[in-house]
Amino acid sequence: MPITREAMQEMEVLANSIAKTIEGYCNNIFCATNDKDHVLRWVSQFDENDQLFVLQQTNILLSKQYFSKEKYKFIIDKLIRKTKTTTLRNLSFLDIQQNGESQRDMLTLLEQSSQEIHNVPLLVNDYSTGKFVYFDDVVFTGDRICRDLEDWIINSAPMECKLLIASIFTHTYATYNIEKRLTKLIRDSGKKISLSFSVFGRQYENKFIMRNQSDVFWPREENINIPFGIDPERFVSTAPEGQNPGRTGFVESYVFRNESDRDRFEKILCEKGFYIISLCTDPSISMKPLGYKTYKGLGFGGTIFTYRNSPNNTPLAFWWGNPEMEDWNPLSKWYPLMMRVTY
Repeated sequence: MPITREAMQEMEVLANSIAKTIEGYCNNIFCATNDKDHVLRWVSQFDENDQLFVLQQTNILLSKQYFSKEKYKFIIDKLIRKTKTTTLRNLSFLDIQQNGESQRDMLTLLEQSSQEIHNVPLLVNDYSTGKFVYFDDVVFTGDRICRDLEDWIINSAPMECKLLIASIFTHTYATYNIEKRLTKLIRDSGKKISLSFSVFGRQYENKFIMRNQSDVFWPREENINIPFGIDPERFVSTAPEGQNPGRTGFVESYVFRNESDRDRFEKILCEKGFYIISLCTDPSISMKPLGYKTYKGLGFGGTIFTYRNSPNNTPLAFWWGNPEMEDWNPLSKWYPLMMRVTY
């Protein structure tokens, strides 16, 4: 069914709104500006009957879940204002991230804020103090934090110290995962390291037991069809014996407020994610329609997007692809809304 004039007018309004939200996104190097035409080109890849709906849901999602540099600065400034000067002078922030630049970028924002508000420089990798902070912007699974800190605890940490793991945003299962792994490692190391956590923005729900009111994309199993030609084994979610791995109902959450909209949006994103995977000759085993994840299933389903880079834990349809690639390259076959730069 062709798109009506009225629907096209609404789509242009929505595209303008989305473009305004993501105007500061850093990595769309293939277009001069993240404008309305860019958004409309992206959504044109969806089925005609879905395009208006996809724009409506994307506008709702990003208006709440896209975080600009200005939003980050506001949160960090608020944090620094609440922190006493004497406290800042006795904290050492760790710069130990092995992959990526997010930690270093956050430390730069913290340094600027600390200098502007308190005229106090940030201590980084300073072992004269016994209090350390591992700070990052978003924690999805917690695996990267564990890799970074496992190495630090074994090879660099003092025999006795305090370690605070801090972030702007995190997920409930990530906190559980980090605490479980690092507590065991600290115990086995023989060191006396006091571990604590702090979140300065929001903690998003993604525990299995809370999947019906999760803040990540978590489809009902019966709504998802794995296309012919794609090995279903790696996409069949695991769950405790006797339990359905997908959502079995709906409870309103911070991110998702409407049941039918959630069901339909998840179904569409899975369909396009599977299409993207089908373009690849030998896709990574972690590549899932709703975002990269090492475990079996449809993907992490992340709903957090930042000005720095689009996390690969979010649905592929938002960030996968690169129109500047040669025609033979699979990346040229999908036009991204917020292209991800890999490291």
